[in-house]
Amino acid sequence: MNFLMVLLAVMTWTIQSKNNVTGDGEWPYDIGVDYSCSYQKGTVRAGDEAVLKLSNLGAMTVESVVVFVSSNKSSGAGTFTVSAGDQSVAEKQVSYTALTPDPTLTEVTLLSQNVDGVDSLTISLVGTENSLHIDRYVITYSAAPARTVTLMNGPDLYTTLTEEHGYEGVTLPSLKDTVYWHFIGWSESVFWVLKIKPDVIPAGKKYFPKQDVTLWAVYEYQPEPHVYITELESGEYLYANIETNTALYGIPNDEGRMSYVTINQKDENQYYLIDFTASKDTAYITHSATNTPIGYTNQAKMKATASPWLVYHNEEETIFYAVIKKKTYILWLNIFDSTEGGTYAGLYNADPMNSPMRLLKPLYSSEETWTCHPESKLPVNNVQSTPQTEYTMPFGPFKLVIRDGQKYIQL
Repeated sequence: MNFLMVLLAVMTWTIQSKNNVTGDGEWPYDIGVDYSCSYQKGTVRAGDEAVLKLSNLGAMTVESVVVFVSSNKSSGAGTFTVSAGDQSVAEKQVSYTALTPDPTLTEVTLLSQNVDGVDSLTISLVGTENSLHIDRYVITYSAAPARTVTLMNGPDLYTTLTEEHGYEGVTLPSLKDTVYWHFIGWSESVFWVLKIKPDVIPAGKKYFPKQDVTLWAVYEYQPEPHVYITELESGEYLYANIETNTALYGIPNDEGRMSYVTINQKDENQYYLIDFTASKDTAYITHSATNTPIGYTNQAKMKATASPWLVYHNEEETIFYAVIKKKTYILWLNIFDSTEGGTYAGLYNADPMNSPMRLLKPLYSSEETWTCHPESKLPVNNVQSTPQTEYTMPFGPFKLVIRDGQKYIQL
């Protein structure tokens, strides 16, 4: 006996009314069945349509689609279309001249070639001449075979998962984070560097492969959330209070005060360029987003002017201060206004000492990076500011994709 024939199954759907069919034979457990006819039962006149939709078919292979149909004695015509998913796989015109008039039904084959990986099947008839009459549909198919999913973690084989039965699916595992890379899921394409978030299949859920497939672990760059400098070096920072989780914000107002807000390492209004002198005991502060210098007046008020700030630094602790008219003022974030109430950032009469003030590194948007190779170093240089461009070219059994100058291989 032909082994393939053992795997074949047949399902028959017989029309009962304009919105109902009954089934006979074998079909997938969770199948969805929907039938509708714009006229009545299975009768289609010119301009009418009858549609049978089958869903949740489990990536089956459809072997054939047959319809039993008749026509009026002297007229009747229309076009059958068979679609797998959104793709038309067969089309056939029928008319009364090729059919045996009622009461005998004619068996018309609409599809006779295998169509693999079918999740949904739609069979429609659009009438062009009065009238055609559908009695039933007969679909021969074979269930999807068990598929194997190969999981790659960087260049290394992580594991393989094989379905016990066709289209049963496999549950994708979650992987551990590395120091700077956070695991977010799996990709059907492998890539080294992407600056635009790729399509990701989440871990912990069922994945239903339509063929044997390889998936690659996808990681998102995740720098340490709070990196405070211990070695003074000129650069861009947030001036932050770690006890209140706040940072200096914006530029001085007309009243000689500044604002502070909750720390947000991606907020450019919290970025300040700190330019240390060679001795590292003095610095100049500039608001990066507006290129506004941050300084002070002889009245101990904040002002948009270039002023030298003295620096107190001890391991992670960094505080800026000034000596004005023989009094020492520290740059502080939460100064209480005893006259009007509320708090503000500005100069506070106090000596510099151990404090919760820190210089915190920003998290730039250019560092939003995804990779399938967490073993590689983070490539954050030469970030493209132009719109994304992509080119593809054949590369043996693969496809070479060049996106914004970055290359990756796709099956």
